[in-house]
Amino acid sequence: MISIRPVHGSDVPNVIELWRSTRPHDYVDPTKLERFLNSSSFFLPEATLVAVDDGELAGFIVGTVRGKEEGRIPLLMVSRRHVNSPVGDGLLRRVLDFFMAAGLRRVEAGTSWETRLSDCGYDSRYTETIQIFLRNGFQKVWSDDELDADILKDLRTFEIPQSVSDARSALEQRGLDFGVCTPEMPGSYLDFMLRHFADYKRWCARAEAYVEHDSETGFHMLAMRDEEIVGFTECVLDSDWHVYATGVRSDMRRRKIGTVLVYLSFLEMKRRGAQEALVGEAPLDFYRVVHGQVLRRYMVMCRNL
Repeated sequence: MISIRPVHGSDVPNVIELWRSTRPHDYVDPTKLERFLNSSSFFLPEATLVAVDDGELAGFIVGTVRGKEEGRIPLLMVSRRHVNSPVGDGLLRRVLDFFMAAGLRRVEAGTSWETRLSDCGYDSRYTETIQIFLRNGFQKVWSDDELDADILKDLRTFEIPQSVSDARSALEQRGLDFGVCTPEMPGSYLDFMLRHFADYKRWCARAEAYVEHDSETGFHMLAMRDEEIVGFTECVLDSDWHVYATGVRSDMRRRKIGTVLVYLSFLEMKRRGAQEALVGEAPLDFYRVVHGQVLRRYMVMCRNL
């Protein structure tokens, strides 16, 4: 008989194994789960549940609250043996009941970076999990051709393509210049971010941290015109190199500035010893631009309560 209960600390190893076995496109970090379960800001025992079938972990769900009106479900997993059983629906309905009792008006299933638990949400290839949400009243926020993706770029034999070199030359002829953000430029860089990307809170927060700490674990590639910043690419070195964000001033878009910035960033990462780079949360079609391998495709779903 299947029972649903709040997660216990002793469940963590089994949850990690379930995560790895059912979500092959995720990057599973056990420490993120442990930090989340010890977080007073986001961990809600009433909405972080396991389903158990005769001692076997059959499913796991995480529900969190964002603000006063919105719930989030960054993780829902069902074991392979129980994928066609009511386990997933039962877990989801328990969390939805909790949200409704709390007076929330909307719930989103997808990424939940605030919890630091899962950056990936639901890959569109997790069709069985997505169907659980859809049959419980959720709707896709994006269609399949609008998805964001994580893209892996092999840098071992990387060279900038002629088409990108030509685009760079054309932009430089129009007065643009490209280079890594230097110590004397951080103040103007932060001002640029706050002026043109204020709605992108994470981008601005990371730019502020870069200005304050002059991070040695990454770099920011800039596009400039007449000593004024018009575009940026942020590259971060954690365990691996990845392109964290790219943005261009609204009046300067659709000129291939972003493409040139990303390719110059690849070149700089290779110069620093990188063999591959991850481009995170890029438009799905962008993988054709960088000729990389799609690792994950983000799906976001929502419903009103």
